[in-house]
Amino acid sequence: MDLPNVTLFVQIINFYIAYRVLYVFVFDPALKILVAQDLQKDSVEKQIDQALVEYDQVMIKQKNNWKAMKNRLYLLMPEKISTCFLTKNPVNIEIKSTESLSPQQKTEIVTKLGQELLDIK
Repeated sequence: MDLPNVTLFVQIINFYIAYRVLYVFVFDPALKILVAQDLQKDSVEKQIDQALVEYDQVMIKQKNNWKAMKNRLYLLMPEKISTCFLTKNPVNIEIKSTESLSPQQKTEIVTKLGQELLDIK
């Protein structure tokens, strides 16, 4: 029966020493860096998700404010204007009326609309 050669045991010991050195100086620091990057990536993704939720909430709030402002302004319109027909252009809304308003009525409307716009926030 042949006994294993002594060089086999020396190679096993050398391999173990090389593995421990590589583990301490290469594998462990690299693993820590990868874990830190994953944690940072997860935190950034959570911040992005939170920002998107906040953005959606702000947009819903702005749409509701816009609807409330439009409803209030429609209630403030005098009957002469409410009988007119409105045409919506992409840029603005034109009011076409067959009757003209007096300067006093115009200033009254402008002041009411200005006060109403200041009240809506």
